[in-house]
Amino acid sequence: MNEKNDNKNVTAKNIKFYKKIWYSIAKTDKYEEMTNEGLLSAAKYFLTLIAILSVILSSLGTAISGIKNVNDFLTNMCAYIISYIIILFLILGFYVIVISISCKIVDIILKLKGTYKLWLLNTIYAITLSAIILVVYTFFQYFTKIMIPYFETINMLIIYIYLGIILRKRKEKK
Repeated sequence: MNEKNDNKNVTAKNIKFYKKIWYSIAKTDKYEEMTNEGLLSAAKYFLTLIAILSVILSSLGTAISGIKNVNDFLTNMCAYIISYIIILFLILGFYVIVISISCKIVDIILKLKGTYKLWLLNTIYAITLSAIILVVYTFFQYFTKIMIPYFETINMLIIYIYLGIILRKRKEKK
């Protein structure tokens, strides 16, 4: 086995979900380690993140509806969870695809030779803080009725900042 494969095996360890959340938000130097786990691991992370955020959002929807019957409560909770999973998957999935394509274009321009898969994986992890902020904003907006102008643009910018850091690190390695 060559040295490159040995190095990949050393860094491709099974990082726990909650640690990945922390690394995605606060430790961009761990992105390489997380991307070495592969697409399946990143997809599991992305879907688990969506599921957890959906449960949080659905608890808001169910609490607001004021249902007192346990069966109705559970039925509504399940309906909200499924709805939010679909909505978040479509929105965040679209963001991941569009942003990873734009990162690949920048990668080509800078001649960094990164694969699309690399940028797809990095984008999945970079979207973490943005997704959490989106859920917090949803709660904030519901209770205060205050709309923040350009919120979506600012939230998208957060993802690009994370990926800009990754691009810079890749350029420095080159």
